[in-house]
Amino acid sequence: MLDLLKSLTLLEEEIFERNRALDKEKEALGIPSNQLHPLWNDLMDDYFHRQIQLITGRVTQKCLEGGVRNSYGSPSEYNYVQRNDFSVDFIMTKAEEARVITHYQEALEMKHQFVLRLVDGKLAT
Repeated sequence: MLDLLKSLTLLEEEIFERNRALDKEKEALGIPSNQLHPLWNDLMDDYFHRQIQLITGRVTQKCLEGGVRNSYGSPSEYNYVQRNDFSVDFIMTKAEEARVITHYQEALEMKHQFVLRLVDGKLAT
């Protein structure tokens, strides 16, 4: 799961940087700030497909049906996994289910909670 979070972090930060480059190019091309760069939709399509590629087979079907993130930033949502200054609690809630809680420090102490389930003999988030 932590490897998946790291991969999602790297992807999100890459998309953020590519979008910044498009914004600079848009300014140089004289495109008004309230309009999208002609390549922005391609960037979002790439982001969508690469997220799907990363999470398919690693999350439940219900999670996939809920869709992927359509936001990105720097720092990313899970940037703390790259710093390795976080803690993880595992709580078994059922024989085939566990809650994983990551604790990390930003301006305040923060946490993310994930549910891990055994689905068709494979671990899924």
